[in-house]
Amino acid sequence: MCLIITHQKLYLKCLIRLLNKMRIVIICRPDIPIPPLAGYGGLQRNIYDFIQEIDQRSDHHIFLFAPLDSNVSQLKSVTLFGNLAKAIWADLVTNKDFESKTETDIVSQAKQASEQERTYMEYILRTLPSLDFDVILIAYDNMYLVDKLGQYYEKIIWSIRDDISSEKKEFLLAHPKLRATAMSGYVLQNHPELKNIMTITWGINLNKFSFSKDCLSRTSEIPTIPLLQKWQRQGRDYLVMIAGIGAHKGQATAIKISEAVNIPLIIAGTPQDHLTLKKTTYFKEQINPYISDDVVYLGNADENQKMELFRFAKGSLAPSGFEFSLFHEPFGRAIVESLACGTPVIGYNYGSIPYIIKGGYAGFLFNSLGEAISAAKQLGSIARKEVRKWAEDNLSIGRVADEYLTCFNKLISKD
Repeated sequence: MCLIITHQKLYLKCLIRLLNKMRIVIICRPDIPIPPLAGYGGLQRNIYDFIQEIDQRSDHHIFLFAPLDSNVSQLKSVTLFGNLAKAIWADLVTNKDFESKTETDIVSQAKQASEQERTYMEYILRTLPSLDFDVILIAYDNMYLVDKLGQYYEKIIWSIRDDISSEKKEFLLAHPKLRATAMSGYVLQNHPELKNIMTITWGINLNKFSFSKDCLSRTSEIPTIPLLQKWQRQGRDYLVMIAGIGAHKGQATAIKISEAVNIPLIIAGTPQDHLTLKKTTYFKEQINPYISDDVVYLGNADENQKMELFRFAKGSLAPSGFEFSLFHEPFGRAIVESLACGTPVIGYNYGSIPYIIKGGYAGFLFNSLGEAISAAKQLGSIARKEVRKWAEDNLSIGRVADEYLTCFNKLISKD
């Protein structure tokens, strides 16, 4: 009987491959649910767009490892696996009352999160052998887990979500059979010696973001956000920066740009402090003292608010890495969301940003504060329809899915 069952499994697996259907394991971080539509979580939104795109093609099935408060029930070809009822940093999605948190609160939560993460990895390692799968996509920068999955390296693509640390570099060099992908071209530019990593520039579901041919002072549309309604009546335009708050993202630089060109600025986002109060302190010291009628802190922006803020802005600001050079923006989802709405981006020429923005066409790149201020004065020279076209031609999740499916097929063909 066991022999018959084994033959049946092999037959079904061969049939699936003949029909070009794949069974794909996707392993995600346990920190934030998928998708985190209430607020923060760019990387998790990226994964949701990806699995939604695969699901719509109806040719494949996904085994998704993620927190169980992820909302994928509407996706017909996705099965959710997990042992955590709630994402370990779920409160950081909206991060309410962040100013009232103490260092003790954060340290205590970090210790609890570390233990939960350990049980999550153990669950993955226990569960994987029971699944009949073709390939594994690891969207989780945890080298302990990747190392423990060594028996599957011939079937794995490790989609590196963060920067290449010295430890990651050494790990990749020591494991040449492990294939990895970077979210933009800056990784390979900085680490050409890594022969087992390739670039698949990420993208988003562009259908979720509506194009606006005009900024606030020129559009005939009526926004729903009261502040935008007020500024529209006054004939005012504005700049916007939507990102997690901290020196790594650079909201203080955005304020300086806004003040220099006398264009109001809207900041949306919250600090996401995992280990210390460093980002909350940055908010209190570098942002809060400058809040005024012309520098507005909106707090966390939901999906509808975020789209409206991008659609009607004269330009959006992305100075990631300018104040904290150790941070290299790994992709920059908010940048692409702005481009999808037709709003040009002024971005620091660092990390992934020069691979996402075509300078002078979809926005401007800067190397100094003076260059950023000069760029803000030239935003009117950018054609918004060309900004949207750049996103459509280069930054769609459909193209990302095509490239990954090609990689998956190559792995399977070697079996």
